[in-house]
Amino acid sequence: QASRASSSAEQMRNVTGVWLLLLAGALFLVTRTPPRHALQRPAESALLLRRRREESARRLAVERSSRIDAHAAASATASTTAPAVPAAAVMTAATHSAGASAAGTERPFFGAGQSREAAQSVATAIEKQRQPKEGALWGNVQASWTQAERESDNVRRLLQADGMSSWRPDASLLPPQRPANASMEQLLQYVPKGGTAWLAFGNSGVTEMLLNWAHHVIQRGYSRQMVIAAFDETLLLSLHERRLPAYNYTGALPITHFRHAPHLFHRMGYLKADCIRLVLETGRDVLVSDSDVVWVGDPLPLLTELMQEGATVGASTDCLDLDSDRDKTERPRSPVQCGHAPGNTHGAVLNTGVLWFKSSVDSIALARRWALETLNLHSPHSDDQGAFNNLLADGMYPVKAASPSGRVIGPVRGFGPEGLRLAPLPIDRFCGGHTVWVQQAGEPRRCVSIHATFTEYGDGGKRFRLLESGLWALLPDAYYTEGRFLTFVPPDPGADPMPCQAGEGVHAPGKLTAPCGGEDPAHGLPPKPAGKEIMWQEGLKRSVRLRANVALMARQVHALRDAMGIARVLNRTLILPQFDCLCDRSEYPDIMPSCLYQGAPRRMQIPFKCSTSFVIDTHKLQLMATEPTRFGMQPHKFGGKFTAPLPVRAHRFLADPRTDAAITRSVLDVVVGAGAATAPCSTSSTEQCPALPRQASNVQVLQRLQGAAAREARVLRLSDAVGAFGGWEDRPDESLLFNTMMEYYLYRGNWCCTSRFLDNNADNGRVYIQQPPPLKRPRGG
Repeated sequence: QASRASSSAEQMRNVTGVWLLLLAGALFLVTRTPPRHALQRPAESALLLRRRREESARRLAVERSSRIDAHAAASATASTTAPAVPAAAVMTAATHSAGASAAGTERPFFGAGQSREAAQSVATAIEKQRQPKEGALWGNVQASWTQAERESDNVRRLLQADGMSSWRPDASLLPPQRPANASMEQLLQYVPKGGTAWLAFGNSGVTEMLLNWAHHVIQRGYSRQMVIAAFDETLLLSLHERRLPAYNYTGALPITHFRHAPHLFHRMGYLKADCIRLVLETGRDVLVSDSDVVWVGDPLPLLTELMQEGATVGASTDCLDLDSDRDKTERPRSPVQCGHAPGNTHGAVLNTGVLWFKSSVDSIALARRWALETLNLHSPHSDDQGAFNNLLADGMYPVKAASPSGRVIGPVRGFGPEGLRLAPLPIDRFCGGHTVWVQQAGEPRRCVSIHATFTEYGDGGKRFRLLESGLWALLPDAYYTEGRFLTFVPPDPGADPMPCQAGEGVHAPGKLTAPCGGEDPAHGLPPKPAGKEIMWQEGLKRSVRLRANVALMARQVHALRDAMGIARVLNRTLILPQFDCLCDRSEYPDIMPSCLYQGAPRRMQIPFKCSTSFVIDTHKLQLMATEPTRFGMQPHKFGGKFTAPLPVRAHRFLADPRTDAAITRSVLDVVVGAGAATAPCSTSSTEQCPALPRQASNVQVLQRLQGAAAREARVLRLSDAVGAFGGWEDRPDESLLFNTMMEYYLYRGNWCCTSRFLDNNADNGRVYIQQPPPLKRPRGG
């Protein structure tokens, strides 16, 4: 019996051991299994990815079947009433019918699947891309897919603010709806052979940018010539619901922003270049632009001129110096990023955000090679634009004029039998962000396109700059007709504290212009070598302009804080003024001591009208204006107290033609600094305006600005906001929440940069702005 008991015990121990091993194995598998939303590995089979895509399509079709059916019906109606087009531009009825019949009847849109050409590109993007190095999936920036989703969601919520999701184009201007498996040939039905197709691309992360792009293309009259290549089904459905022509390019990329995931950005670059090839092979020319490009004029007349001069490819550039860009005198060197002039041996920086290709053997060869070069990139620091520049650089230097005007250069050998003829697109017509928002005070002027380059704070920063120029088009009428507002006169910047001397900084044809202006002649330091990073303290010592600009920023932040306080007390929306700046911003250390971005015109106007992003973080500003409880101001931190948004408008609002005249004609000036309840509206006027003392409390603000005239005015304009508000006498909760919000959203601003990452510390190149004096707080506030 003892032996049997011992044997039974041993069996129990063995069984228990087996179960423990199985349990441990199960736990190991659970903990090692990647999250459900993990990114696809580049080597993952296209078949598996296609199955997942089809499953997702079926789910979306079921969830939104009623909406899809409604839009399908609308598409059918619109097709019967579409305006007539030239016979040469219309495809045969047989081709149209074949595409329509392929859609099937079970699912009117997603059930159609994907065109063979798109499926092949997607499969190649996944299967042929080299596997990223360990740890390179997110470029060592993002810790997880969850973090990427969260950040992408935050940006999307900013872009959707103020009701932009309600935007719908005029369906009568759009071509008939095509099924999801439409080929590029079918989508370009209304573009004749030899005509120009307008192409954009993206995923759900840039939906709003793409809708803004489409709005402006439609305004230019090219609604039937445009196509948007959609990288995921969510975007594809969003475009379909608005009846915007969409190319089903889904299956290789996630729905979130992925700029910080290098191998995915490389994959996107491949798909972009290959999509260009697909258009060119239909016999159409193509004008392709990034989602953050706004078309404010018609580029085709200028592109036709360049084509008549022999151009087969046109590319925008990152050149910042207009005089140098126009100067076609043969010379060995040009300013930084302007090395595309005849005779130059290096230095061109072509920007792939705006490209034009003539349909030819050479341009098709370029698109094909560009796609493969981008897919094969292995450095996380390179991208499709770098690959494009490297491809052309091999055969471009020394630059040779290929037309009498010098506007076309080449031939660039290595692409087809004749070689490319390249047209670097003029920077005052195909404009970048620096040209518009630094050199042109935010005005389009002669631009036909505006690319939001040289812009900080991501897509949120781009949105706000477009708002500043009246180019963010996706807002409902109520944005321009409803509400009461407060604005203020911004601090005076004064004159340029250290301008160029007479004769300095003047462009001479064929020559480089020497730096001038900004430097303190009494700093006592040795000359600063080009490219050398320096500490911010040294930057302040070297540059008079930087010292003056930092002091100006402190006054601007003080004025903003006080104006926001008064707007909060009065429950009004703050209209920001257009600020002035005495110093540009750049992560390149050669901004010192002149305070000019490297390559910018030496005699650029100082001070200049600048974007709000030169004063504060416009991403944070918009979070505060829309959903402050998502960052920093969560109610649980304040005993359940809720922080209401502090809404703002960009400075363009009062000059925007869409803003109701009932607002723009109802502006009441408020004199700041007067002891009496009223004061002369200006030094040359006897008319009396309401007045505020300096450091006015919330009680005084309400007392002085709650009279009939102030209450009825749609806009109150403070004569000066620096020191206008002193804080709260009562309402401790409002005081607490406002002051905390300023800590999170307004303070901690800085000027950037005398160095990018000196001694492994980015702060070594940043000059942080002095906070304004604290506001008065009541007990408990």
